[in-house]
Amino acid sequence: MTVVTPNYDLEVVVTYSGGSSLAVSILGPGGAVLSNGTPNGPSSLRTLVANLPTGTYYAQVSGSTTGTYSIMLRSQP
Repeated sequence: MTVVTPNYDLEVVVTYSGGSSLAVSILGPGGAVLSNGTPNGPSSLRTLVANLPTGTYYAQVSGSTTGTYSIMLRSQP
């Protein structure tokens, strides 16, 4: 996701089903991990980075699943 307005927050939520062992991270423009996800309910992970400078950021989902997952990205002031 490209943040074009400075000081915006980036939130990533991963919701999954089935037998899953997933992790989610937000990566900065150079690929460094800025934030790792934490549990957000029984089948969801969430991570947030606040006050980002402009740039392109990445959401990384890793792990294994026998089910499906969805990812939601949100940028807000």
